[in-house]
Amino acid sequence: MSRQPADTAEYALPATSRAGLAGLTRWEHWRHTSALLATVVLAACAMAASWSSRHWPLVNDAALMHYVVLLMQAGMTPYRDIGDINLPGAYVPEWISTLLARTLGLCLASVWRLMDLAAVVLAGLAMLRIAGRSRWFAGVFAGTLFALYHGRDGIGQAGQRDLWLTMLLLWAVAVLHSAWPETHNRTTGRWQGKIFGFGLLVGAATMIKPFEAMFLVCLLPWLARAAGGPAGGTALFRGRALGMAAAGFSLPLLLAGCFLAHWGALGALAFVLRVDLPYHVLLARVPFWQLLRASSIASVAKLELLLVACWVACRIAGRVQLSGILSGSRPGDLHRRPGFPKPGSSRDRACERTLLLAVLLGLVSFVAQGKGFPYQRYPFVAFLLLYSGLQFTAAVRSNRQLPRALGVAGFGFGVLLMAPSYLRAVEKAQWSTPTIAAMEQALLREAGPQGVRALDGEVQCLDLITGCTDALLHLGAREATGTVYDEFLFPQALAGSRGETLPPPGDLPAAVLHGQQQFREALEAHPPRDLIITEWLFPQGPGRYRKLELWPWFHAYLAAHYRLAEQHDFVRAENGPMGFRLYVRRDETFR
Repeated sequence: MSRQPADTAEYALPATSRAGLAGLTRWEHWRHTSALLATVVLAACAMAASWSSRHWPLVNDAALMHYVVLLMQAGMTPYRDIGDINLPGAYVPEWISTLLARTLGLCLASVWRLMDLAAVVLAGLAMLRIAGRSRWFAGVFAGTLFALYHGRDGIGQAGQRDLWLTMLLLWAVAVLHSAWPETHNRTTGRWQGKIFGFGLLVGAATMIKPFEAMFLVCLLPWLARAAGGPAGGTALFRGRALGMAAAGFSLPLLLAGCFLAHWGALGALAFVLRVDLPYHVLLARVPFWQLLRASSIASVAKLELLLVACWVACRIAGRVQLSGILSGSRPGDLHRRPGFPKPGSSRDRACERTLLLAVLLGLVSFVAQGKGFPYQRYPFVAFLLLYSGLQFTAAVRSNRQLPRALGVAGFGFGVLLMAPSYLRAVEKAQWSTPTIAAMEQALLREAGPQGVRALDGEVQCLDLITGCTDALLHLGAREATGTVYDEFLFPQALAGSRGETLPPPGDLPAAVLHGQQQFREALEAHPPRDLIITEWLFPQGPGRYRKLELWPWFHAYLAAHYRLAEQHDFVRAENGPMGFRLYVRRDETFR
């Protein structure tokens, strides 16, 4: 006696009356109409957020990265002459925006705003590609909410490195997902090219932040399920797939190596990775349990609860399996969509596990960085929103009331509560631009009639995020040295302590000793005319200019050779205390 396959029996269309079929049709009609209306609401929120943020200035980390690019374009060698800890891939968006602004004659801030919007659009398109045509609303839901979530984080997070790497990782998963059909025809090279593309995109993300290399393991569920295809997933096939992924992953690393070799900076980057970066990672670390709590803001945490409830309801109902979220067919869909993958297929299970793995890796990446900054949540939040949208879609296609209700509740919460609240946050976003403007005006007053030309190479900031590099970027003036991180000049407590205790003088970290030596040599060789010293020491203090006491030699040098010209105090803002002092060299004569 022939036995019906388990997955077909489970999803077989139950006997039902014409009235039942009519009710199901009415439900489908309501579902499609609601999806269209929700799309209109999400699109309206996204357009309103884009319009409200059109004049956002170029500030914070983006301004710092653009300033490093400006120094490189002026001939300074990265990592050797410029004290930066970002990997080469982090410079690429800034190089592109600088080139576009110069070529098109546009304002750099406007170009950067457009590039930030382009990044979230590309991320949304990747989500649509993963969701597929039959689950298009899940992609719209996740993509729009992620864009609004990014806008909710405020002006200071525009164009963040984690936004770009999240977009790359989403496309990596999309390319991997699209490679599945070609695995059943292994005589062609299309699947090899897509696996190469997957590795290439993960490698590009790794060249922005090294933690993202672990996303290569997303290939493992794909390889495990490919074993069920023709040729049995042989060792040769798996070896080729791993080889293509490794080759793609290696290409961005090779290009970065060529870039550094051209600049003669390979050894300098090795020192940064060995000494400076570990020191930076140990500063202001947040305890593990606090990081877990910080991984999800209140609205995302509530969405997670709805996701878990929906998952449990679908399991209990027994009609919609979690492994079917990408094909997600309700009973009867198998008969209405010829060629559409059936629930529980190897492709579905591989895609489900890949997305779950990506969510977990995003969380691991956030925790591993240890700082708890908002933008570091982007990979986790993006994959979580996509997974939630796909699960809610599977639930509303169930023929049971509880999963349907929870799926509708999940979509309703995102569309009617999360999206409008994020839009309000975008509309209220502010940044302390008066501090930046005050720095520019103070420098121009000291520069005299020559203006900006007198500042080039004659000013030095001891700051990181308060706005000094922002001001110099706007003025187009280069610093006297390549020191852009004052955290490598003034020692701070390690191992996550947020106190203001000075480490023992004879036990300074190697990164601080190296930074102090480089800065001292540059300062004595060419003392700048103007010094701007900000109130607070990133990332954990102290404030009130007490950082000067952490380096006695510089404190004495400053008192002997510079006079205090101006001091400005502002209200504490998102990026810390905003006060600054302008010091002018004592032997300075105005030219």
